[in-house]
Amino acid sequence: MKELSFNGKIFIVFDSVYEPSDDSFMAAYVILSDCSGEFDLSVDVGSGCGLLSVLLAERSKFTVAVDVSLEAARNTKLNAKRNNVWYKMSVIVGDLLEVFKRKPIFDCMVFNPPYLPESEGDVFIPYKVRIAWSGGRDGRALIDRFLKIFSMFLRFGGVVYLVQSSLSDLSKTLFLLSSLGFRVEVLDEKHFFYETLYLIKVVK
Repeated sequence: MKELSFNGKIFIVFDSVYEPSDDSFMAAYVILSDCSGEFDLSVDVGSGCGLLSVLLAERSKFTVAVDVSLEAARNTKLNAKRNNVWYKMSVIVGDLLEVFKRKPIFDCMVFNPPYLPESEGDVFIPYKVRIAWSGGRDGRALIDRFLKIFSMFLRFGGVVYLVQSSLSDLSKTLFLLSSLGFRVEVLDEKHFFYETLYLIKVVK
């Protein structure tokens, strides 16, 4: 168990839960800077320890945090309580958005998916560890599943903040979203020696 400080808040990170890294912080800073108004209902898909969920809850009348991992859901709930947003947040164990009825109910979605391509040897890594970072063979397993369904849950004028890596074909995501009529903008990018991380803003 670790303790993390961000923007004046303290977060506990369970050993079995993905520890916030450069991708998480990039999304966090964009939430702080780009979300100037208050959302009616927002969702953090794949909440992990709850860092983004807590920030989103401060900018929403109500926020739902969802993660496929029971430990991550527990971790998110703990940090919601520690940072005093528990009363305006619901934490659910579920796979992406499949736990919700297919209706346009959300004003804002945040998704920092597992996006690293998986090699043959990675299948021997325990599932509970692999699930936090593996995006399948091409890094797009979760991204593509999300892109196929998210619009059904997003209100007109709603916004999505999506993290993606250059290792999982950014151009494919941008082309798909643009061809479906969404307004798409890359708000931020961070360069490393092995990849570039992008924060994409999608408006319906």
